[in-house]
Amino acid sequence: MGTWLYRSSNNIISGNNITANNWGIVLDSSSNNNTVSWNSITANNRYGIDLYDSSNNSIVGNIFVDDGLTVWGSYGNVVVDNLVNGKPLVYLEGVSNYRVEDAGQVILVNCNNILVENLNLSHTDIGIQLWRTKNTTITVNNITANNWYGIELDGSSNNSIVGNNIINNRYGIELDGSSCNTVSGNTIVNNKEGVYLYSSSCNTVSGNTIVNNKEGVFLGYSSKNSIYHNNFVNNTEQARLFLPYYNIWDGGYPSGGNYWSDYTDVDEKSGPNQDKPGGDGIWDHPYVIDEDNVDRYPLVGKPTTAYSGYLSDLTATYDNATQIMEYSWKVNVNNGLGLWKTKYYLYYTISYYTRNVTNVPVSWMESTRETISPGKSYQWKVELYDPEGNLVDTEWSVANSTLERRNPTVTLTPSSQSGVAGSTLTYVVSVTNNDPSSFGASTFSLTYSVPSGWSASLSKTSVTLNPGETDSSITLSVTSPSTAPAGEHTISVIATNTEETSYQGAGSAKYIVGAATLNLHVVDEDGEDFFATIYLDDEWKGCLSKTSLTLAPGEHHIVVTRLDYEPVERWITLANGETIDLTITMKWSPARLVVSPSIIKEVVQGGSKLSKEISILNSGVSDLKDVTLSASGDISDWTVFSDNHFDVSPANTKKVSVTFNIPDFKQNLDFKQGIIKISTLNGGREYLYVTLISPSLNSTVTEIALNCEKNDEPLWYYLKYDGHPIAVITYINMRAVPMRYVGATIFNITSNSYVVDKDVINDILIYTVATAIRPPGDNLLNVAISRSDEYGQKMEDYIGNVDRIYSSLKQTHVLLASSSVLKCLMLDPSGLLTQARVLYELMTLDEELKQKYPSIELVSALLKDVHALVELGEASWDEIMIYEDAVKAYNALKKGEKIPEALSH
Repeated sequence: MGTWLYRSSNNIISGNNITANNWGIVLDSSSNNNTVSWNSITANNRYGIDLYDSSNNSIVGNIFVDDGLTVWGSYGNVVVDNLVNGKPLVYLEGVSNYRVEDAGQVILVNCNNILVENLNLSHTDIGIQLWRTKNTTITVNNITANNWYGIELDGSSNNSIVGNNIINNRYGIELDGSSCNTVSGNTIVNNKEGVYLYSSSCNTVSGNTIVNNKEGVFLGYSSKNSIYHNNFVNNTEQARLFLPYYNIWDGGYPSGGNYWSDYTDVDEKSGPNQDKPGGDGIWDHPYVIDEDNVDRYPLVGKPTTAYSGYLSDLTATYDNATQIMEYSWKVNVNNGLGLWKTKYYLYYTISYYTRNVTNVPVSWMESTRETISPGKSYQWKVELYDPEGNLVDTEWSVANSTLERRNPTVTLTPSSQSGVAGSTLTYVVSVTNNDPSSFGASTFSLTYSVPSGWSASLSKTSVTLNPGETDSSITLSVTSPSTAPAGEHTISVIATNTEETSYQGAGSAKYIVGAATLNLHVVDEDGEDFFATIYLDDEWKGCLSKTSLTLAPGEHHIVVTRLDYEPVERWITLANGETIDLTITMKWSPARLVVSPSIIKEVVQGGSKLSKEISILNSGVSDLKDVTLSASGDISDWTVFSDNHFDVSPANTKKVSVTFNIPDFKQNLDFKQGIIKISTLNGGREYLYVTLISPSLNSTVTEIALNCEKNDEPLWYYLKYDGHPIAVITYINMRAVPMRYVGATIFNITSNSYVVDKDVINDILIYTVATAIRPPGDNLLNVAISRSDEYGQKMEDYIGNVDRIYSSLKQTHVLLASSSVLKCLMLDPSGLLTQARVLYELMTLDEELKQKYPSIELVSALLKDVHALVELGEASWDEIMIYEDAVKAYNALKKGEKIPEALSH
């Protein structure tokens, strides 16, 4: 990991060399309003920069080599002036009707109707990424040797991926949570996964050549996709399914299915049922992937016709004088001879054009017109059909019969200049009025933006221009402070239309402050290259042996560390333009960090303080340097250390007091969990795990019994309040992570002196993941029952075990209280279904309960909750099976029928 920001905002990461990590820079989980600029990011294995659920960041002027940028659930980011392998990184967000013509990587976020064509994209993380983007065409691109994905669509629909060469990527084409896309006429070769569909439906994969991939096509949680007329040749696994939903693998008869190089049959029959005499180019028996996925008409030979084409360049131009709207669009056919048709839907008109294609590839323009009254804004579309009548592409655009202003254009010349800190540089500013001619002259106010602490002035603060006119007589003078850091800095000028201020344009340029250079070389005691962790001015630079750093003139602090080696510290002073070669020799001198205890588990009261002592031992032969402690998780905001920055000499122990200022807990039984990290420069790091349990509000724990059996028996806490139990927490299969209490089915206790019987505990331990009993004053017992599949009970024994548990509960006078809704304790998504299942079966054992809670209510609630898990893709295969059974049971109950006996398990 190079640099990782987790829920961390308003940081600046600038001027670094970030090389050969798994991740270069990660902005994770609402790491917002950060600036990542002017870094050199090279050959990071996973991603160069990863924006994960982080928004409103600025990614400016970075140079990526052999990696790039990825975006997941992140919006409002400004990504400009970056290069990937020497070509522009094209990042578009919220853009419509745009053509990408030159790029080293393409990322589209919330875009519509973008054309990406004729690009060579290689050696980046993802060649083309679409996030929540629709109606976009990706065609005639060479996408090769990318670290992860050739083309990746996430949550995107109605896009076309047509006629591309996709070779030697980890994933050729991936569709994740994406529907109604077309993947056609592509050559997909030597990828780990050729075409990868996950949680995606109603997509068409046709006419592709899929060769020598580890998996030709992969479908996980995906259904109703049409996959036909493809050539599957010499893939290690031609088609792989994870959870076999139903998909379509042929185009019907006589169109046929796919060609499978690993399948040979006989071709002696014909017809839809392959029962008529005479061959037809279709094997007589189907190609079976599984029972729900069958190519009914596998092809004897490779398909000779794979139609592929797309629409582009939709425009609508309005003439105010004549009130004529002129429409035009471009038709592109990559493969398939015959009569192609374009059908158009305008404001008043629905019609079509046809053209007989005799050679491919070929493109042509079509146009038509309508009379439209002023003041209208509407959508229009064009559809493209192949010679067999199949819909190949649909494109939408907007027509507007009201003329609108346009943003002005601002440029700064030169685009980049250099100077020493404190110098003044001058730029020529040009402003162009792009309004239509009918608007007349407009006045634009001019403002500038420079780094904080810099000064600047404009020779003009406003200009008045006619439509199409440009003023290039403006100058901008910029002065950097004498303390300005070395490197590139961005300056900009903004022009705003004073009549309608929403119309504005901006131009930018670079001011490069002169710098010094440090060439750092780390060696061992034999003078050999030696990798160690380098910190410059308290900033981590990486684990390196050699590095060249561009620095601001002045004094700099260098620290070099490695486990078991004596840290080295140096102070250097650099003059402007100076280059210094510095060699640092690392000497072996092991130190060893030993921390006790490794776990803190305590029962506490909300609003109290808890103090503990941590022992930090150095068992090595040299000093532990720069020992620091930090807390994360629930405890991060209320943990205080008596000492947090110190050294420990050999064979000595440092005692540190840690105080937890515990806030009020919000419920009767709760857990607070966290981690204390103890790190050093040269002795490694250790972690201390903290679990704090609050049994109830305003109560005191008088007894804690801890029972831990061998042979994987459960571990539980047994807490008492004035001699009575208030909680039983079980840890199934020795899982040492407490389950979080969030509410449960309510049971009534007939006696305040009720004590949980040990036999009852033993009965329910197999099934109980958490049992919480409120203090006797509440007169309530909370119980949740959940089956643990890890114990391997046979399904036929399950009802008997539930019966035994229920009988035990009845013997101890635990009765179900009246309640309008029966709910399950939701400890975690994977436990929801089994808990609901047990409660459902408890109800079926008692006629009184069945009358109080009709089965249809519980099954309906079960269906709702589990369906949510299925939609989120978080349900296990067992949960999917039970969910399908519950659907059948629910349908039977709605009709007033008895639940089929086959579903009783």
